[in-house]
Amino acid sequence: MENARYLRYFEKIIVGKGIRITPQRRVILNVLFKNRNKHLTVEEIWNQAKNIFPQIGIPTVYRTVIQLEKIGILYKVMVQGNCCKYQLIGCDEKNKHRHFICTRCGSITDIYLPEISMEEQQIEKKYHVKIESQNIIYYGLCAKCIQSIQMAK
Repeated sequence: MENARYLRYFEKIIVGKGIRITPQRRVILNVLFKNRNKHLTVEEIWNQAKNIFPQIGIPTVYRTVIQLEKIGILYKVMVQGNCCKYQLIGCDEKNKHRHFICTRCGSITDIYLPEISMEEQQIEKKYHVKIESQNIIYYGLCAKCIQSIQMAK
């Protein structure tokens, strides 16, 4: 039942922004919610969505993903090769995490730091701005790649 509550939360945001909840959008939202701890390409979202709604087209998925990103429900992470991956923003999160991308294997790790909020408050105060979202990405080698390099030596 918890899942239904979160899905209603996201649907309320979508409707509040003037976007209708169509069956296709509901399926896409469900796919994103089921994979909320992962970063998916549009193609990966589409592949899962068409298992639920076989007639859904990839253009519909692209349009929906772009809409959801614009209204602040999805993170967009640029990875190697100008590929974009998306992740649903948590209900209580409000853009408060960063990403680490491994330059060797391409894995994405979410980084949660309590200091992010304090850092944003300092930036807002110093520069007289209001931060609505952030997308900071760190690049380097993940633990598995470091281990495989060390084992190869």
